[in-house]
Amino acid sequence: MALSDYQRERVNDVRQWYESIYCPLDGYAPQSIRYMALWAVFNALYNVADYPKVKLKRVNNDDGMIKPVIRGGSEDDKLRFISRRLAQQNQLIANIFRDHSEFITYLGRRTPEVQQPPHTQSVQFQHDGDDYSIDLSKLHGIASIDSRVFLNDGTVLFQYHSLELVLDDDHLPRDKQKFFRQLIYVLYQLRNNIVHGGSAAFFMRKTELSIGAIGLLDDIVRHLFNNPELLEQNA
Repeated sequence: MALSDYQRERVNDVRQWYESIYCPLDGYAPQSIRYMALWAVFNALYNVADYPKVKLKRVNNDDGMIKPVIRGGSEDDKLRFISRRLAQQNQLIANIFRDHSEFITYLGRRTPEVQQPPHTQSVQFQHDGDDYSIDLSKLHGIASIDSRVFLNDGTVLFQYHSLELVLDDDHLPRDKQKFFRQLIYVLYQLRNNIVHGGSAAFFMRKTELSIGAIGLLDDIVRHLFNNPELLEQNA
């Protein structure tokens, strides 16, 4: 399904927002604020792709006002869709590994920052009758600030996103779809942590993360601007 006139107009609007609002922030705003603004651009682009799926779900009568409830795909559906499109772009993958290999490697090796009781090496927990154990020394990625449970023994069980780097002889991902899906979710988790706040190391490590993520996400955004057909549902 080719992009509609409205979708193309929306892409042009997003490009103008990128050029007039996001780009001037360089050197004049904290890196975390720049990353939030850049994610807003990326969010707008993958929402353009979702427009054909937006439907009238129901009509509410709220205090005498008729209010249509209109929804598209879930955030998870939209992130998976755009990651699948990006995974088809071999040149984009080659470019980001050429320009951001150090940061991508850092994401794949980074230990999530979650305060645990001293000497905590693993987290044991039960769910739906099954026992689980997470070896914290083998855990890498970015942990959620908000999605965590404090267990009875004092340890903290937390949601996280990770990036597994399994590369071929050319030092590119063997499974491009898996790589981009995980990468987009790691960048999304960083977005959530910055927007929601609450990190004790926000102005240190989170800012360091933002610097690398900005360069990487900016390349992805500009690739979408240059290839808007990737936003087509049947591309």
